[in-house]
Amino acid sequence: MRYDESSSPTMIVEGKATVTTAPDQAVITIGIVSEAKQVIDAQQQNSSVSNQIIQALNKSGIPSNDIKTKQYSIRPVYQYTEGKSILTGYEVRHLLEVQVNQLQQIGTILTITTENGANIIEDITFKTSTPHAAYRKALQLATLDAIGKAKELAKTLHVQLNQTPMKLVERSAHIQSRPTEKMVLSASTESVPIEPGELTFSAAVEAVFAYTNF
Repeated sequence: MRYDESSSPTMIVEGKATVTTAPDQAVITIGIVSEAKQVIDAQQQNSSVSNQIIQALNKSGIPSNDIKTKQYSIRPVYQYTEGKSILTGYEVRHLLEVQVNQLQQIGTILTITTENGANIIEDITFKTSTPHAAYRKALQLATLDAIGKAKELAKTLHVQLNQTPMKLVERSAHIQSRPTEKMVLSASTESVPIEPGELTFSAAVEAVFAYTNF
């Protein structure tokens, strides 16, 4: 049956879908925090540790282009005594982002960074090297969900549905990764359980369908 879409009644439905996939990459944010009475001393200490960590990561197989500075800051440190603030020194904080393409390396990387002077992990964020494929799958399933809902509505209303949408709009996209909580590195990180879990990709569409009475 041919539809005169200019005069046919329409229904609007929303389709949703979620796809999960296992991560195959991770980004570790490593912190090097140094304190000294003089700012130049704090900077030199931090620079020395940072360079040592980078060199150790390079030797372990992490290329330089997978290591980058996320944040670098210098702030004064005060001690408060009897209502007065006394400058006691300076803190230099350097955060490095390390891209890990083999998840089994995470424990080794944590151990290396600890042994070479890192004292904070800001977070570990897991991701996939094929995010677009996972999202496109969710989008496809969301579209099928919208068509399925339209069919059910047509069945309930006892009308004939044109299953090709007059209009289809991508409404939202959401990727949920699972970062770890901030933690202080201990002397031994091999015992720290790091579970990648799964990544969730969600999609939603709005579809407009024409229908007619039998």
